[in-house]
Amino acid sequence: MTSVPLTPDAWAAGGQVLRWRGHDLFARVGGHGPALLLLHGFPTSSWDWARVWPRLQAHHLVLALDMLGFGRSDKPRDFAYSVLAAADQWVHVATTMGVAEAHVARTVALRSS
Repeated sequence: MTSVPLTPDAWAAGGQVLRWRGHDLFARVGGHGPALLLLHGFPTSSWDWARVWPRLQAHHLVLALDMLGFGRSDKPRDFAYSVLAAADQWVHVATTMGVAEAHVARTVALRSS
């Protein structure tokens, strides 16, 4: 499968903004099939998934999110950032998109020894 790589502008244009607790969250949703949540690393964004997005959405309903404080989502200074808050954001995105069950993929930082 060959595809044209997404540009940052195309990535942004293919996304949407969802409201969560008074804040804007940038999310991308595409494809069909079993749901797959794509978690970005720290301190990155959903853009981590741009290169593999076309292949993944060929077989899955893929959801990518810029968690609060990252990428194109809001970056409130007075927010209590936590793993639980990040999980709540994902629950909100998944339920908004009608997803009740999903697989999860995350990026991993590789370190040289």
